[in-house]
Amino acid sequence: MAFTGVWKRTGTENGLAILKHIGMPDEFIEKVKGLEAVLDIKQNGDTFEELHRVGTKENKTIMTLGKECELKQWNDAMVKCVPVSGGANKINTEFDFNGVNYKATREVVGDQLIDSIDLDNGKVVGKFIYTKS
Repeated sequence: MAFTGVWKRTGTENGLAILKHIGMPDEFIEKVKGLEAVLDIKQNGDTFEELHRVGTKENKTIMTLGKECELKQWNDAMVKCVPVSGGANKINTEFDFNGVNYKATREVVGDQLIDSIDLDNGKVVGKFIYTKS
């Protein structure tokens, strides 16, 4: 149950480029970039319940490895994907949204949870790094 816990974002690598590439308006980026981001994850076997908070905005997702789920995007649109295990403490997802191909890996490494993002087959790559609270 390595994913279970409350995770606070403590760093990014190329985060701004990711947000711009997926089409977030500059005004939206300015509004959210200084806000605290927190993931509250409850893992029960292959099922994950996640509450993602940025400032006062919350998104709740429930997903089960190997089964189709819906993920809410920054603009409240929903996208379908099938999360799969990438090995011990690793989840991979891939989907297309608004003309952008997303490949993401979420991995627990020590006391960090790392979301690695690859957009459009390497055109923009980066990471969002969280530390367990």
